[in-house]
Amino acid sequence: MTSDSNSHKPARIIAFYLPQFHPVPENDVFWEKGFTEWTNVGKAKPLYKGHKQPKLPTELGYYDLRVPEVRERQADLARQYGIEGFCYWHYWFGHGKQMLQRPLQEVVASGKPDFPFCIGWANESWHGFDHGLKTKSYLIQQTYPGEEDDSAHFMSLLPMFSDPRYITVEDKLLFVIYHPLDNPEAIRNKIALWRRLATEHGLPGFHFVGISYFPDDEKADMLSLGIDAINVCRFHDFKEKKKGLYKQAKLKSRLFHRPIVVPYREVIDTMVTADDSASGIYPTVYSNWDHTPRSGLRGVVFEGSTPELFGSLLDNAIAAVKDRDEDHRLVFLKSWNEWGEGNYIEPDREFGRGYLEAVAQRIHPQADSNAPKVSVLIAAYGQEKYLAETLQSLIDQTYANWEAIVVDDGSPDGVAEVATLWAARDSRIRFYHTDNHGVSAARNYAANKATGKYVMSLDGDDMILPPYIEKCVDVLETLPDIKVVYANWKFFGADTHTTELAYTDFREELLHNNIHVSAMLHLDDYRKAGGFDENMRTAMEDWEFWIRVLGDEIPNQVRLIPERLLLYRQKVSSRNNSITADTARTKECQEYVFNKHREKYMRHFGKHISADMLMFVGNDLMDVLTCTERFHEIQDKGQLLRQGLRAAKKLARLRGIDPAINLKYITKVADELSSVKDEAKSLLGNKQYSRYKLLTANPRKFMEKMRRSQAMMPKNWGRKEIRYR
Repeated sequence: MTSDSNSHKPARIIAFYLPQFHPVPENDVFWEKGFTEWTNVGKAKPLYKGHKQPKLPTELGYYDLRVPEVRERQADLARQYGIEGFCYWHYWFGHGKQMLQRPLQEVVASGKPDFPFCIGWANESWHGFDHGLKTKSYLIQQTYPGEEDDSAHFMSLLPMFSDPRYITVEDKLLFVIYHPLDNPEAIRNKIALWRRLATEHGLPGFHFVGISYFPDDEKADMLSLGIDAINVCRFHDFKEKKKGLYKQAKLKSRLFHRPIVVPYREVIDTMVTADDSASGIYPTVYSNWDHTPRSGLRGVVFEGSTPELFGSLLDNAIAAVKDRDEDHRLVFLKSWNEWGEGNYIEPDREFGRGYLEAVAQRIHPQADSNAPKVSVLIAAYGQEKYLAETLQSLIDQTYANWEAIVVDDGSPDGVAEVATLWAARDSRIRFYHTDNHGVSAARNYAANKATGKYVMSLDGDDMILPPYIEKCVDVLETLPDIKVVYANWKFFGADTHTTELAYTDFREELLHNNIHVSAMLHLDDYRKAGGFDENMRTAMEDWEFWIRVLGDEIPNQVRLIPERLLLYRQKVSSRNNSITADTARTKECQEYVFNKHREKYMRHFGKHISADMLMFVGNDLMDVLTCTERFHEIQDKGQLLRQGLRAAKKLARLRGIDPAINLKYITKVADELSSVKDEAKSLLGNKQYSRYKLLTANPRKFMEKMRRSQAMMPKNWGRKEIRYR
């Protein structure tokens, strides 16, 4: 059963979901062949000056709920903007008669979309007037045949109740009853029977919620039936609390032959009251109301709804529940897609995603439009298999104000198809295609399209965990002196052994890269640095980029978030692996970096530095830093200390400083610092260290000897497989 951790959310928003967007035989008879909710929506027209009809969907179009992709896109939108789940309206009229059950049945049978849901039993008769016909007679009547029918009803829903996506309250199945007082005795018996059947079938039990439009009169009676909580819908309260407004609206309706029109701004003042803070009460918020597509001149219109006004109503509802325990912070939203009643939050022509954004700004405050935008640059080549996972990790971010620019770098596989599909699902994702010029060129192309304040790269096969962007933005917004921020990584895939990133200072960054490519920085700094070097098509382009970004060498301008929030995919065959296995290409890249930034290397390490030394010293030092974090787990501490001494001496000699200073830095985590010094003294006279004297005195002669004989190299100094970051 789904029971997500909601402690970080001020409310659990459950949106009512209408399944009447596909043809069924009954509607073919009641109205016309092929009738769906869109039939009424499409033929709606303005009935008075300023009346905004028809309502026009945008992103999702005039969809058909028999199409799985439609249901997936709806769930993606709802999840992205903070809706916890859908409450599917369910129609069981008695004697086994159901209607509009297909969408939910297919959701359960397919397991998709992976999005929470519960069920709302719409136990009322269908009258022609309420559904757009002139007749007031029944179209289909709600009946309550008794225990046998109630058992059959339960069994028909057992697959739904057993689904792990089903929404729970206190681990009990949330089940909404639209009209509990339609037949009180029948409802009382049904509730008692279902509780018993739930136990018999191993279910955790039910949390029954009854809907009430007149809670002052109905609450006690509902609770006496075995209902656990009341969903209060104060749709009619304005008629009593603002009688003058309502009388005036009715008078204008008769005089001008138009619907009853009242300002949404006035109505929402009455929709949430102080009583809704009481235990066992769940408030309802209406995005809007305009019943005229169904009932024409006999309808009611709440005029002037905007996302901002809806947000203020939502604020009142959240305030009513925010002090409760997590499970009981329920707020019901009418509705996700009641287009025929004008109460929907799906994107439309007038406000786009405005109502969704109003929800997100309250459930995920970082989604506020004032929050700085983050541009995510995704260069994709040969990553059709993984790109969807990468984009889903963006959708799942707790920070909503981002844009993704996906560039297909002439990929030979189906990257373009995947990217196009996701761009259609989420307007924050944009897709471009270029010829194959390499990952650096693709990222720079994306950066030219970026509009955010901050920017980060994300490889098309990696993923970031939900808090990644939020945490990085928080650092950059809070600490203006920070130039680059990134979170630690975790390897997954073919190799799960993960090294620990440990940024120290700019000098160490010159030796080897400790900043992965998905670090975040100001877009202005990206452009000032000139972007990635497009001559570096094979590897290490990120290392060279960070050297330029940090080129002013101001201290303390890099922040590493210790949490492992970047999932870095390891593959058997990849660009990095091919470079690692090719020492010549590795050396070529290192020499390119060294020669491009020769002045910096000479200033920091003296005239004897070369690309060969850079490679060996960098890898030795990396080994030590990697091992040092696990110092107390290593049995042979002497081996680690000797390794640390070797790397410390090499680095110190290259810098032209006292070896003892760097030795202390390398072994700083050791408890036995005094024994480290003693061991260092004993090793200083060892013959193998005479090579270091030769290195210092005559580096050219030393390098010639090293090339002639690998045996001349100290143990563990340099490797055939060069690791780099």
